[in-house]
Amino acid sequence: MSETITELGLTPEEIRLPPLSRGGCRSFLEWSLSREPSGKLLDWFHRRTEGIPFFMEQYAGVLLSSAGPPDENSFPGNIHALLVARLDRLEPELRKAALSASILGRAFDPRILQRIGSDEDMEALLEKGIVERVWERTPDGQFSFIHILLREAAYNLQLHSERRRLHTRVAEEMAAIWACQPEKAQSIAFHMEQADCSEKASLWYIEAGRYAFSRRMITSCLNQMKKVLVLSCDVSRRLDAYRMIYDMHASICAWDEAEKAIETAEGEDNLTTEDRTRIRMMKVNLATNLGRPQEAQDLLEGLEEVNPELRPQVLHHRGRILMLQGSTEEAMEHLLAVHRELLNGTPEERLVAAKALGNASGCMIRLGLLEEAEKSLMHVSAYAVETGDLIMETLAAGNLALVYKYLPGRKSDAKSMMRRHLELARRTGSRLLELQALGNLGTMLENEASSEEVFGLLEKALKLALKYGGSEALSVSQANLARALQRVGRFERALELIDASLQVCMGEGLVVNQLDYAFERSHILMDLGRLEEAEEQIVQIREMSIPDDYTYNITLCRGKLLRLQNRNVQSEELLREGLKEVTGVWERFDLMRELYLINRDRTVLVECLELGEEAQRRTPCWYLRVKLDELKKDLENPPYHK
Repeated sequence: MSETITELGLTPEEIRLPPLSRGGCRSFLEWSLSREPSGKLLDWFHRRTEGIPFFMEQYAGVLLSSAGPPDENSFPGNIHALLVARLDRLEPELRKAALSASILGRAFDPRILQRIGSDEDMEALLEKGIVERVWERTPDGQFSFIHILLREAAYNLQLHSERRRLHTRVAEEMAAIWACQPEKAQSIAFHMEQADCSEKASLWYIEAGRYAFSRRMITSCLNQMKKVLVLSCDVSRRLDAYRMIYDMHASICAWDEAEKAIETAEGEDNLTTEDRTRIRMMKVNLATNLGRPQEAQDLLEGLEEVNPELRPQVLHHRGRILMLQGSTEEAMEHLLAVHRELLNGTPEERLVAAKALGNASGCMIRLGLLEEAEKSLMHVSAYAVETGDLIMETLAAGNLALVYKYLPGRKSDAKSMMRRHLELARRTGSRLLELQALGNLGTMLENEASSEEVFGLLEKALKLALKYGGSEALSVSQANLARALQRVGRFERALELIDASLQVCMGEGLVVNQLDYAFERSHILMDLGRLEEAEEQIVQIREMSIPDDYTYNITLCRGKLLRLQNRNVQSEELLREGLKEVTGVWERFDLMRELYLINRDRTVLVECLELGEEAQRRTPCWYLRVKLDELKKDLENPPYHK
């Protein structure tokens, strides 16, 4: 119980009741016997019960009218024998019900007892049990033995064969009543195990593990899977357990443990070709999560042909690989097609469909399709809540926060959703999700002000990324902090971090991130006055395969560099050509500002201010406000050509 309480994020507290003193025993005997006990009886009673209330109740219950201690030869010699004697004194039908109830555990459901118990009036027997202090009714309508020792005594009074028979009946009745209640799977599995039905028990333990995993009860999930591996000889079922163990460790970024689960699965005997493809799919998942698209792609080759059942997963991972490789639009179209194909399939296919739509939404955000992304993410979030998938709900909240961040007039929604994202991420126990939430919240707050809170969030995200994150998460965390440092003029540290991000991206083939960070590096180098290095960086960028939506970035970098090199005519020509191709307010503001810094033309300045104010209304940002204030000073004290 304390383990479950801890997994729910609460702090277990244990209350210990000290044994009663001799005086307490005297008061208890006076109350229970309705007379004052003799000194010898009191001494005997205190020695035998050690002042433990439950023992006191049981011993007092069998004391008759004797003023002194009972005959040692006829009185039960220990608490267990006393409890057995007490059970034997119950009327036959109540005794039978007590023995049957003990199979269910200390707490039990009267409906199950009714199905396996006596033909007598069960309600009457339950009431008799309360009067005889065998059990008590709990607030939720269940029953519980007065003490665990009484339940154990009743349980051990039965032959092993009888207990096994009753456990079988209990498991069957529970399965009939609770077939659609996954939270009951562990109880059913336990009774199947006690009935020596190992394979059936392992099936229910799989279900119990899935339920525990969906509720982020990580330790409980691991324990269920260990049970499966002990009980089952079925290779396919054992692989289900290894996959669950892998998923559990992956969800909290325990990558070494996740990889160990794959290696252990590979060591199983009698693996079929299909079994080996399932293990390969686990490797694909690991490579994708760690931001290794080429490795994932190599592992995917031929999987679907060998094991057609893996088609949904194969399709989904191909979309994720396209995302990592920077083919954003192609990835989005592919993932949307996967969603449409699997939407009305089996529960497993519906899960993949929801994941595919979630990833497609991420592509939409990158492509600026914010309204479409919001609609898709609302569907994903609703599915996650319906199925109890906390991780999916967390990811959807994070992406919704980004959508609101970029949508005009949704700033408060963005902040609220980002804090919700962080709350959910911490509930999952996943350090990877927590660091993503910290990074998103940090960059959001950084737009409002460059504060100690912002740098605290971004630094913490980076620490978590270094310890738990994959390649993509690490590069993003480094770049987020670099961007914040650049804005406050800490260029050397910013350059150090952006260089580290680029190294990660180049090593893992993360094309889109590599492009983004290369552009940022060129700006930092220009801020440092290292123009030759900045020019080399821009040349390297232009030699890469650049998507069409990066035209603005190239124009801005080259225009700024030409200006700093005093090649103003070339810079102005380039910027004016770029303005013909760009429609976004932010992008036009950046290009127009560069143009103004070259020609100091009042008309350009006024248009630039108008664009900046519009951008500020859409997405308020302290750094943009600083730029606008500088431009307004120029308008008031003209350095420009009239």
